[in-house]
Amino acid sequence: MAKEALTLKNRIEWDYPSLGEGIVPAEAKINALLHFALHGSISAAAEYAGVDPRTVSKWKSTAVWWDAEISKVRRAKTDELDGKFSKIIDNALKEMEDRVENGDSRLDKYGELKKVPMTGRDLVMLAAIVFDKQRLLRGEATTISGKPTTLEDLMSQFEKMSSKSTKGATPNGDSLKTDA
Repeated sequence: MAKEALTLKNRIEWDYPSLGEGIVPAEAKINALLHFALHGSISAAAEYAGVDPRTVSKWKSTAVWWDAEISKVRRAKTDELDGKFSKIIDNALKEMEDRVENGDSRLDKYGELKKVPMTGRDLVMLAAIVFDKQRLLRGEATTISGKPTTLEDLMSQFEKMSSKSTKGATPNGDSLKTDA
């Protein structure tokens, strides 16, 4: 069994009572589930499980246990990938921080590695991306939605306010006249 499938197989709590029903043993069904979830191929899953491809196709379309068990495999794989992605992100952030503080490595004309300060453009791009990702993590807005205010919109509002104030009213429509 492939290492990846074996690792997942051992981490999942299988529903053996429902998988054990029928002629094909539960282990073969599990092998088919794992292989199908990881590779998306009915024929490869059938070959790996040692059953006819029509059997795997039938399980996929009619077996009560298929969807629940395939979901377990996909959740386990997602959890595994999440851990790997977190490790990659942590390592990338460490490297990024080092480059901001100590510069980027470049080969000089003699073929030696030298630290060179990051360019302003690179620093601005890095800061913008990191800022956006931080806001996403915090659940804060990263874009402004809605119609932007144009100079024409402002001029129109100013003209409306001006015409009201010249007619004896304040911008909010109150009268300037007083009873004296």
